[in-house]
Amino acid sequence: MKKIRILFFSFSFFLLIVNNINAAEFLIGNSLTIGKNDTINDDIFTASESIKVNGYVNGDVISAGRSLISNGNIKKDFIGIGETIFIDGSVGDDIIIAAQKSTISAEVEGDVIAAGREIELLNESVINGNVYSAGGTVIINGDVKGSVKCKGGDIIISGIIGKNANLDASKSITFLTGARILGNLKYKASDELPNIAEKNIVKGDISFEKIKEKRKYFSGFKFLFELWSFAASIVVGLLMIVFLKRNVRETVILIKRKFAASFGIGAAVLIGIPILVLLSLIFIITIPAGLILLVIYLIVAYICKIYVGILLGNYILKRPLEDEQP
Repeated sequence: MKKIRILFFSFSFFLLIVNNINAAEFLIGNSLTIGKNDTINDDIFTASESIKVNGYVNGDVISAGRSLISNGNIKKDFIGIGETIFIDGSVGDDIIIAAQKSTISAEVEGDVIAAGREIELLNESVINGNVYSAGGTVIINGDVKGSVKCKGGDIIISGIIGKNANLDASKSITFLTGARILGNLKYKASDELPNIAEKNIVKGDISFEKIKEKRKYFSGFKFLFELWSFAASIVVGLLMIVFLKRNVRETVILIKRKFAASFGIGAAVLIGIPILVLLSLIFIITIPAGLILLVIYLIVAYICKIYVGILLGNYILKRPLEDEQP
């Protein structure tokens, strides 16, 4: 789970980078469709109730919406947040998604990183990289050339895993007809799988770890809250990039040029405002002002988190913003 979180936070930083804002296409509306005969030669950022990608995108697809459907050919990454996500066709690099229900029937050249209530790789899916998933129910019917690391309630496998499998299930692990693991199997469950060694499902070594106690309900709620928080940050960051493009770029450039001063002021505000709020709660007459100050502080802190993501992404990729280019 820790690795999944790290990857998701890394993705949030990537999404908020403004280096390629001018090159990318931004599509916003109630319903968006890229036709099967359409070709887009840039990255695309989409935000809509319903999004369909049926054509060719020679770049990344980054989408936030209720229903996301991709039947086309994407040259680079597909990154999406939604209620339902369905991906067919082909993806030239990674898939990174979070949704209540995610279904993949595509050929993917890179990795699949998925989180949600239900995640399913259909029979037709071919994942040439690794699969990292966390969900209530995870179903792997397709072929995975790399390794699988999965954490969920119910885990069901009928496909072929080319390397190792690391499975952690709070309820059950089921291997159906056709399931094969060509590497090692390491699994954690409440009970050991009966006769797993005799069924010739696993080519390598098998190791089992028993779950000593059932996971508490709040741990699942905590994960869903983190997932919701992550999705909200993506949407807010995307809207800021679209509607406040110049302000975002200028603010990040200013922070980079006056980093020491920005850090000092930020640290002072981060520490000082909560102290002022606590002091204001001592006297009845200043309680309303203290509560208002607290709300403003939380809003500003949330927005600052997005700017920090942009700045960190800039440093990670070591690429200048447009206004900084010689």
